[in-house]
Amino acid sequence: MARVADRGQLLLAAAFGLAIVLVALALVVNSVVYTGTLATTDGVGSDERAATRYHHGAVTGTRGLIATVNDRSHASHATLTRNLSTGVTQWDALAGKQYALEGAATNATLSATTNETRIGQDDPTRALTDRSGAANWTVAASVPAIYRQRYTVSRSSLTAVPPGTDCRATGDCFAVVVDNGTDTWRLFAATSPSGTDIAVEIVDPNGATTTCSVAASTATIDLTNGTLAGTACPALDVTAALDGPYTITHRRGDRARGSYRLVVEGIVPAGTAFDNDDAPYARPGVAAVTVRVRYRTADLTYETDTRVLRGGLDG
Repeated sequence: MARVADRGQLLLAAAFGLAIVLVALALVVNSVVYTGTLATTDGVGSDERAATRYHHGAVTGTRGLIATVNDRSHASHATLTRNLSTGVTQWDALAGKQYALEGAATNATLSATTNETRIGQDDPTRALTDRSGAANWTVAASVPAIYRQRYTVSRSSLTAVPPGTDCRATGDCFAVVVDNGTDTWRLFAATSPSGTDIAVEIVDPNGATTTCSVAASTATIDLTNGTLAGTACPALDVTAALDGPYTITHRRGDRARGSYRLVVEGIVPAGTAFDNDDAPYARPGVAAVTVRVRYRTADLTYETDTRVLRGGLDG
């Protein structure tokens, strides 16, 4: 069995290495096109054009590598960062050969990483509890930023609120509570008294209440784009109402079933609430990196640090 596992690890390493090589080769082609554009720019010497070309290639290459490593399963942020650093080094080794022919010494290194954690569950029939089934639990504590927070819930799983009843007061409906240690933002989700709508009630840090609803059997509640089932409900945008750091809590997670995706800045330790394979999960990712780019010839020394953001979030 150990030999089979070793072969599997070798295959994964080879696949990752091949992905890096393909990214690097694509960027060499892009660099040629980019050079053709720069060659038409007046007042820029050949060394300056080459340095700009190398810088552009390093940034584009790093962005591609971030997408590559984020798309793979990693046991920890440390492993992910190590693979990304190795990818930048390998890209530089490949791209640097082209510039060496032009008499230039190049170097691109990873100098800083901004971690993110991807939290969620994909089973639309599972309650929004932690792994042990606890209905009230902390999803993420004191994270600097929320990049995405989105829930897709079924109407049939939500608490049916009789006319004249306030489930905020009774505590009978699913709630998302976000606070920064000073102010608190709350979302309550339930079935409308008519039984036909999914209704969400938002209480902002000042105590103002907003209600949005949609006639649907399932609906996506987007807390970073401020929409309910794709329709604008600006009060849902928690990041507009509240500054970080954020602590995100689920209340009465047993009163809602569905899937959700959260992406937050920082490292959320795996514990009783999370598992990398089970639901809910917490998986490491990279939000941004800083790359140090150096380009040197006999007549030019160019060095800069550039922050490279990952591409948009899918799904």
